[in-house]
Amino acid sequence: MMFTLPRGLAALTLAAGLALPLHAETREERLAVAEDYTEMAVEDMDMERIIEQMYTPILPQIEASTGESLSEEQRSEIHRIYMDNLADPMREVMNGQAEVMADQFTIEEITALRDFYGTEEGRSVMRKMPDVLAAVQPDIMQMVQTKMPDIMAEVQTVVAPE
Repeated sequence: MMFTLPRGLAALTLAAGLALPLHAETREERLAVAEDYTEMAVEDMDMERIIEQMYTPILPQIEASTGESLSEEQRSEIHRIYMDNLADPMREVMNGQAEVMADQFTIEEITALRDFYGTEEGRSVMRKMPDVLAAVQPDIMQMVQTKMPDIMAEVQTVVAPE
């Protein structure tokens, strides 16, 4: 015996936009598009600049703690240490974002990202993103340092109430 919706209910369901999609996307489809996107994005990413921005803010702190300026040789060695330790793992992390994207975004969202970053404007944005991050990082660090004493005091009241 076959079940069919009454004609009026079927029309109401369709009118309300409750009809089932003709093609439900799969995770594998989303992952394939996300992998296209991440491959393109990581290729255009200036990993060296991103890593430089991780350690550049701490150089003045090192100099302040030692009371001496770092030489160019010391700066080069610090650069080498960061690059040797972070370049490949950072690429792996960035390439791994395809899995997360496939779980979080729709295929339309991933496709839009991929298509945008495939344009000259999108590629330009990707190349400039390290500079954007570098520009806001000091403000973020300052904000966190300013807020941390109050946050820790509140956390302390949660974990060790009177």
